[in-house]
Amino acid sequence: MTKRKYHLYLYIFIGVVILFLIIRVLLSGDKHPHHVAAVSVSPVVKKDVMISMQTIGTVQAYSSVDVRSMVTGQIISEGFKEGDMVSNNQELFLIDQRPFIAAFNQAKADLLRNQAIVADFELQVKRNTSLLKKGYVAAQVYDSLVANHKSAAAAVQAAEAAVENATLQLSYTTIRAPIAGKTGNVVYQTGTIIKANDALLVTINQINPIYVVFSLPQNRLFSILERYNSKQSIPVKVTIRDKEIETGEVTFIDNTINTATGTVQLKATFANKQNKLWPGQYVNIELPVEDVKQALLIPSLAVLTGQNGFYVYVVDDKSMVQVREVTPGDTVHGQIIIIKGLHFGEKVIISGQLKLKHGMKVKTVE
Repeated sequence: MTKRKYHLYLYIFIGVVILFLIIRVLLSGDKHPHHVAAVSVSPVVKKDVMISMQTIGTVQAYSSVDVRSMVTGQIISEGFKEGDMVSNNQELFLIDQRPFIAAFNQAKADLLRNQAIVADFELQVKRNTSLLKKGYVAAQVYDSLVANHKSAAAAVQAAEAAVENATLQLSYTTIRAPIAGKTGNVVYQTGTIIKANDALLVTINQINPIYVVFSLPQNRLFSILERYNSKQSIPVKVTIRDKEIETGEVTFIDNTINTATGTVQLKATFANKQNKLWPGQYVNIELPVEDVKQALLIPSLAVLTGQNGFYVYVVDDKSMVQVREVTPGDTVHGQIIIIKGLHFGEKVIISGQLKLKHGMKVKTVE
């Protein structure tokens, strides 16, 4: 056998072996069918939904007043303890009244004296009027009496004003709460001498009701304004540590959009009867911003992100997988509104997507 024939036979033998192995692999594959993946699916549903916005709000006192003394004097008593809830017009501090009572008495005495002078001049003018007509009194003397009477009358008016001012100053010695609310730290104690309009005595925050201030994106403003301007109630829920505390309503929308943030400020008012909301506190709020009719909804787990954007896996009537690009909208309680790409009743895969490809056959579990 020549060397050339030997190589030829060797090549034929190797080819036969390879062909045998290929046929065996193919036959083996026929006996063991491909594994069909099991996936969980959920139908595309259609229903009316209210889109809500979650954001952070800051609790703000309904009103806040810094209490100061209108007069200079010594604090001689306090009608509350710091941190107390006080009612409107409740006595808070009493300033030493003695110098103000003395000033009032002095002003009252001046008024009485000037009133007596006016009465005397009035009597003289009355008597001399008839004498002037008969020529028994010179016109110059009579004119002097009239002028003195007018001067005395002006002095009475000044004295009346002094009495009124003294009464007002005396009333300022009793410092009362201008609003009902929660008192803060008391800066000056009994015995302290304070100056008028200078020292801050205490701050009162009205917390029943109370505000929560938050910002709304400008793209949500129109739907809120429609409801607000039509006098519809716009509820706002406050949650702290995932626990709902109270529900209030929007009572204020600012007149300007912040150009730096693209947001507008809103205020919601809460009754806060149990005093769970505190000025300066940060809270989570939920605000319904838009009512969507007959929205298409799927679980948020079904929506994936790829190079071309958002997509889902759809299972058709033949249990075959289809890749479908979608346009998602807002998320509502774990479900996503689908604006484009799906139809009512279709089934989307919500788990097991990692090994899926377009055209694969799957076994569905709902």
